[in-house]
Amino acid sequence: MKNLKLFLGAAAVLMVALSNQPVNAQKNLKFNFFPPGKDPAFPKVFKPYMDQVSKASAGTIKIDSFPGGSLGRNPRQQLKMVADGVFDITMAIPAYTPGRFADRGMFELPGLFKDAVEASTTIWRMYARGKLKGYEKMQPLMFGGVSQYLIHTVKPIKSLADIKGLKIRAGGPVHSATIKALGAVPIGMPAPAAAENLSRGVLNGASFEWFATKAFRLFDVTHYHYEAVLGANYLVLVMDKKKFDGLPGAAKQAFMKYGQESLARKFGGLHLKINTMIRKSAEKDPKHTVIDPSGADVAKLAAIRKSVRDGWVKQTPNGAKMLADAQAILAEIRAGK
Repeated sequence: MKNLKLFLGAAAVLMVALSNQPVNAQKNLKFNFFPPGKDPAFPKVFKPYMDQVSKASAGTIKIDSFPGGSLGRNPRQQLKMVADGVFDITMAIPAYTPGRFADRGMFELPGLFKDAVEASTTIWRMYARGKLKGYEKMQPLMFGGVSQYLIHTVKPIKSLADIKGLKIRAGGPVHSATIKALGAVPIGMPAPAAAENLSRGVLNGASFEWFATKAFRLFDVTHYHYEAVLGANYLVLVMDKKKFDGLPGAAKQAFMKYGQESLARKFGGLHLKINTMIRKSAEKDPKHTVIDPSGADVAKLAAIRKSVRDGWVKQTPNGAKMLADAQAILAEIRAGK
């Protein structure tokens, strides 16, 4: 009897202790944003999204944001670091790990998209419909496509012929093939390193959308901008799949409610708006020259874009089907669906 009373007493103490613990203790999550904090996408898209999710999670999570890569700055290591638990959420560029995402190259094809909204929406729908591989161990929250790239150079250029032989920063294998088809020399390197290498003369130019000229200080070191429509790149906002699956239901619902296609469109819309603004500012700035291709160059560029697309389809297993799927989704988007 004495042992029974001791047992019941101990059990009662344990139950009281357990009852004083929160049922769903708040989880603190870390979002690492490797570009500079002044990149407009951070205050306009990503930080508000993290705050929305935290607020809508019924107190189950709180997301702390770290711009400027303060938890990890190397763009090529973002997916590894999120998988290793260095941080919980990151923005990564699939082109920096080309062997992992076999389908990724299609979204770099020159001239496929008219703008960043089309690109972002198409990529998300391709993923949502199960048409993209390589994301099985991660949870994409959105995809963000950027506007079509052009050529930014340090020294004057007037036409396509002036680009031949120049060392141009390129962002991925398909983009590199496009730069090579122009007669230039593609140099692969992460976006944050481009401005310094342009200043040092390692590069003669860089291929980016207008948005990146401000985000990565290219506007300060390049003054000639040739509108070549050279394809683009894209990013993914992502969590580790096991980490996401282990979150409380309210948190997962909040991530999906405010993410996915709606966030992709918001990102694309911001890029489109800022691209337009920066081009207009360059046109008005006497230190900058914007070059639109001549009629002869337009025809040459169209032929180059077609050759790059045909080459990608030929070299990529199931490439023709993938491109057809993307074009079908583009038709939906352009029809307002």
